[in-house]
Amino acid sequence: MSAASMWAVGICVAMGMTGAIGNALLADRL
Repeated sequence: MSAASMWAVGICVAMGMTGAIGNALLADRL
């Protein structure tokens, strides 16, 4: 696995986690 693909996977995971946290906060407000 190249460094570039590892970096891309890391970004995908980070975006998925922030998206899940954002959805939880949004559900809390509604």
